[in-house]
Parts: sequence; structure tokens; C-alpha cells
Amino acid sequence: MAWCAFLGHYSCCCGDTWASEVGMLSLTPPRLITSLKQVPAGVNGAVSTQGLAASAAGGAFVGLVLWVVGCISGELGAVAPVLNHVLQQRMQQGLLVELVPAAAQQGTVWVMLGLAAGLGGALVDSLLGATLQYTGMDMNTRKVVSKPATTVKHISGLSCLSNDAVNAIAAMITSLSYAGLAYTTAAAIWL
Repeated sequence: MAWCAFLGHYSCCCGDTWASEVGMLSLTPPRLITSLKQVPAGVNGAVSTQGLAASAAGGAFVGLVLWVVGCISGELGAVAPVLNHVLQQRMQQGLLVELVPAAAQQGTVWVMLGLAAGLGGALVDSLLGATLQYTGMDMNTRKVVSKPATTVKHISGLSCLSNDAVNAIAAMITSLSYAGLAYTTAAAIWL
């Protein structure tokens, strides 16, 4: 369960960071996740195709690193029976080819779980940012800002959470979701 919580947390963080950095380079304007309205780059809660792809890639990268480190350290040994059971079921259903070594199949599972956590966590972060984190456009400097002022035109969000709080809550939600996923998967297999 701890490995899955770790994966959820760091995939969310990495996915959100990669999405922010790559999304800023997008040639098309991003869209606000709540209304799909075009907004300037840098608006909290704005998403772009490139940013979403980057969040998935960031999460997949964390999944790959976790799997490699777990294999080298031997720490994934406690998780291996659960994954092996799931993989065996999928092979019996004809969903996986048995020619692929079990270790590679486990690696694929970790990478895909990381991909989903990176993308899902970035979407949670964007939703929180669009609704609970203030974003405005300073009409004098034409820059996106995170605090209301007389020269700032509101774009989205309430002034409830800081960027750090949004990041922490999104990572916590993703981490707890993945710990819950691990728990229910293990319970379903062993009960």
C-alpha cells in the first residue's frame, strides 16, 4: 500500500510540474478546466493538450523509476504477489501475452499506474486551481497574477488557497486514492 501511495504522490507532483512547464510552451492558448474558455498561459486551472500529455509522461516516468528502484532494492517483493495474481488472471483471460517476462509486465503496470496518477493528479490540481485559487490579469503589466488588486481583472478562482496548498491537496488526494486502490485490490484478491 505504501508503494502505491508513494507512486500516487510523486506521480501527481511530477505530472503537475511537467504539465506546467510544457504547457507554458504550447502554441495554442490553454483552456480553463471548468469552462473550457480560452485563457492566457499561466492561469491557474488552465490546461492544454501538450500540458496534459506532459503530465501523463511525468507520471509514467515516476512509475518507471519506482519499478527500477524497487527491482534493484528488492523492496517490491511484497507487492509482487498481488501484481503476479492480477497478471495471471489477465493472461488467462487472454488480455496479456505470456511471452513477455513477468518482470516486464510488472514494469508496464507500474508505468501505467504512474501515467494515470500523473494525469489524474494534474487534473485534480487544475480543478482546485481554477476554483479555489485566485487568478487575475494585471491590466497595467498585462501579467497573470495570483492576488486581487484594483488594477487586476479577475479570471478565475476564489482567493481560498495558495498554489502550495493546491499542490499539497492534489498530491494528498492522489496519494490516498492510490493507497485505497492498493488496499481494495489486495482485499479483493485475498478475501
